[in-house]
Amino acid sequence: MRLECGMWQIRKWVNDHNCLGDMIRNNNTSLTASVISRHILRSIEDDPGLKVKNILSFIKKNLKFDVSHKKAWYVRRKAIELVFGSWEANFTELPQYLDALVQSNPCTMVEWSHHSDSSDRVKTFKYVFWAFGPAIEAFHVCRPIICVDGTHLRGEYKGKLLVAVTQDANNKILPIAYAIVDEETISSWSWFMEQLKYNVALDRHPICHPICCMETRVVERIDQTETMMTERLDRRDRCLRAIEDHFHIRWSPTLTPQQEEGHIGTSQGPHGNEEAVDPRS
Repeated sequence: MRLECGMWQIRKWVNDHNCLGDMIRNNNTSLTASVISRHILRSIEDDPGLKVKNILSFIKKNLKFDVSHKKAWYVRRKAIELVFGSWEANFTELPQYLDALVQSNPCTMVEWSHHSDSSDRVKTFKYVFWAFGPAIEAFHVCRPIICVDGTHLRGEYKGKLLVAVTQDANNKILPIAYAIVDEETISSWSWFMEQLKYNVALDRHPICHPICCMETRVVERIDQTETMMTERLDRRDRCLRAIEDHFHIRWSPTLTPQQEEGHIGTSQGPHGNEEAVDPRS
């Protein structure tokens, strides 16, 4: 390149540049996580669970840069936000999502609980309960037994998912109701059981028997309330069943045929031990 008549003239063009070598180290401040994330959007759309090590390989192969594991992790998180939205945006869309469920599933029940500091214009989320219409209808021809349990939610907003299931005539599990709460507390479980009673099992109230997998302190406190589907959980029957199951697990290498026939699963007891749940108890 040379200067002629006040203008620069290109005299030689090299299409492939290799003066910087095959790899550029992580010293380019302009190559931010936001910039790199736009190069992997298609990969994130195809596989939202794309591993960080695969992102590192992609950057090294296609961008000729060697970045740190931490930066690749931020790249993945930024790409997920660009494709699926941020945690805040997804959380604010929860009411619209549940409204869509109601529109596409007739007779679906949704109940909300908001914090006391909520106003008419701004609602502060506390609990949400939903039960699909087809599941509610199917429950009325299933066995009069409900098993409830909770599990941790993963992600930016920590919470718990409460679930109620029943069993049909073919011994298959049927989920009938769900709730998202902050913690498994007396308040949240009482609210969930109240919604379950009035929105799903009201007409089966005299015969429904709940099998609870909650902590003992929560069960004992809820037993004293009027929000359960029965006046009191029959803890004696549940404890006898747990003793029997523990005996078979401890002294038998395999489950008995009766256990195999009626066994649904196990849950953690109040002392960290596994308790087998039998739908016929």
